[in-house]
Formats: sequence, C-alpha cells, structure tokens
Amino acid sequence: MTDVVGDPYGKASYIPKLKESGIMVLTDLDGTFTTGDKIPSSNELNDRAAVRQLLLDRGLVAGAVTARTPALTMSSSVYQASKKLGFLEPEPKWGVEQVTGRRVPVPLEGVSFFDHSLDWDVSAGFGSGICLRNGHGYMVDHNYFDLLKHDAAKKGASKPEPWRLSMLAFLADTFPEAGEYMSPLENRSNYEQDLTDVAPLEYRFQLDFKGSSGLAQMNALVSAIERKKSEGHSVALRIALVDESRPDRNNPENSKYTLYLIPWGARKEKMINRLFSESAKAAGRPTKDLRLFYAGDTLTDLRAGLWGGGDAQTTFLLATGSRVAPYIQNREPSFGSESLDFLWSSLKRPEDRLQRTDEEGVYTFNLQSSYYKKPNRIVIGDERYSGMTPPGSVHAFLKEFL
Repeated sequence: MTDVVGDPYGKASYIPKLKESGIMVLTDLDGTFTTGDKIPSSNELNDRAAVRQLLLDRGLVAGAVTARTPALTMSSSVYQASKKLGFLEPEPKWGVEQVTGRRVPVPLEGVSFFDHSLDWDVSAGFGSGICLRNGHGYMVDHNYFDLLKHDAAKKGASKPEPWRLSMLAFLADTFPEAGEYMSPLENRSNYEQDLTDVAPLEYRFQLDFKGSSGLAQMNALVSAIERKKSEGHSVALRIALVDESRPDRNNPENSKYTLYLIPWGARKEKMINRLFSESAKAAGRPTKDLRLFYAGDTLTDLRAGLWGGGDAQTTFLLATGSRVAPYIQNREPSFGSESLDFLWSSLKRPEDRLQRTDEEGVYTFNLQSSYYKKPNRIVIGDERYSGMTPPGSVHAFLKEFL
C-alpha cells in the first residue's frame, strides 16, 4: 500500500476532540450497535441515532471496531475521498439484482441496514487494519498494515512471505479439511463474479461450521494449530484464534460456529491499544489520563474490553442480548472452542478475576501487567439494561457512565 499522507494520526481530524475531552468511545457494530437484522426496527434505528447524537453533542471521539470491512463503514462520497488518500479496499457490492442475483455496488447511505452506522471518526476492522478520518475521507495506518503483512515471517528473513500466503500453506499442510469450511468470502473469484459482497481480507480467514459435527471439526482444527504451536512452528505461534460462534443452547444442531484466523497483532485488543496509544500521542496526552469506553457483544469484544486501553481508565459494556452473557453469569468454563478460565479462580489464583460490585450488572476485572495494575469496569447489559435493543443498551451505558 502506498503511503500518501505520512503520519495519519497527526493529521486525523478527531485529535482536537480527544485533546479537549480526554475520552474515546469505541463500539462493535453487528450485535452491539446493530442487531444485524437486514431491515432494522424503528426502535433500533432510533437507538442508533440517539447514540450518534449523544456523541456529537458531547464532542467525543467515536469509532467502530468491527468484523465489517472498513469500506462497509463508509458512505459513498467518503469511500471515494478515501481512495484519494491511499485506501485500496475494493468497492463493496451490497446490492442484489432481482433478476440475476448478481451482487452490485449501491450507496450504503441509502440502505436502512447501515443507517447511523457510517462515517465514524475511526474505523478499525480486525483483519483489515485501522482507518482514521481526515475531513472528507479516511487515511490508512500503513505502519500497522505492514506489521500485519509480515506478522508470521521468521525474524531476519530476507524475503518475508505475506501473511495470507503463509497461512494458506500452513493450513494445507496442517489441516487440509479447512478448505471445506472456508467462507465464500475467502475466494477472490466469488467477489469478481459478483457472488459475494466483499473481497477477501489480507489478514483474516473465516471458517464456518454448523451443529455438533461442525463443532467437532472446529475443535480438531484448533487442536491441530495448538499442536503446531507446541512444536514451535513459526506460523502457528503467530496465529490468533477469534471465536465468534453463536451456540444455540436449546438446539445444539442449529448452532453456528465461526472461527477467524488472524495475525497475532490483529487481535481487537492489540488494534485498540495501537489506535488508542497513537491517538493519545498525537493529542499530546498520556494514556493514563484518558478514558476509554468500549461496547461489544462477543467473547472477542470482552477480551478487548478487559485488556484494551493500556493504563487508561477503561469501561466496557457487554451489550444487551449478548450470547456470551449467560456463560459469564453461570460461570461456565468455556464458550464454543474458547476457555473462560481467564475469568475465574484456579489453583494459582484463589479468587475470580471478574468480581461483582454492589451495583447491579457492574463488575471489575483486575488487570495486571509488568507496567501497571488497575481494575477495569465491566457492565453486563442483560443485567443492567434488560429488555433494551443492543444499541439502546449502548445509549443507556454512555448516558450513565460518561
């Protein structure tokens, strides 16, 4: 990717807001800021609009951290302006021709699914990088993009292989069955033939499984990767597994399991920490003096809410309707293929790290590193904002805790 803007953080148009307020608000989109319904209800749209208006009225930095590609967070005019600033993602094909079924580009600002969900100050997509608003368009954090490109390369390699090529070779050798479960989005020809809405991302593979047999295959893939890690395989050691499954506790055979394979540096918490720290640096403010608010609904988001923000004051909302919430409330040992042991007591840790407070639905998570120790605050929407839409819980959360 060609760097046409230099340091994007120093030129980002939201930096003066961060400098003045000391607050950054980030939200996941699907399942958090939206329900994911193709035709949203009026209640949902009103709640989305209320969140954006609140952030606008308060003059706060507002960003999307999402599995959507950055182009799916841009209006058509902003997308075109971003291309002039070095943004290279192919145009999304969200529309569908009624007669042929072909996917075609349409202005996203004319689709209710995207109402109030476009043109944030920041758009960060895991597996696709960080984009920063600069007036009419977005600039790309090219240094971060390049870090992901060679994330799996051996140190000192004269010609490091791009991450996606390294991963394809690794999967073919380690778990050949992976191809059977690859999302159609992973095939470039599907995009070029107008069968899918977006092109494959350079730093993410999506695999989809269904039912108990699918879960068994997903677990077999995870085990194969973990085995390679134990053997010191250079590519395996740099793979992050992101489980965004939707288990159906009532009918397990209807469960849908989605596993993303991404570079280690592309995890949401890593992405948020880079975005947050570089923005703080550009604003001339230490991160410890800033406040970070983040809302999400998946286990990936929970991890980001627990570890994101470094030494900043961090408050995280697990949005109302999250499928993860019951697993936390019942102190389950795992969710899908991922262990939840990091939340609970163990032989080495006599107390749970996630602790209830006297406030309903409010918890603390004791975060320790070699540099700082702090309790991050966690709010479970299903306890504190029961009955609301997911974006409604985001609005209530921000009104209460900002």
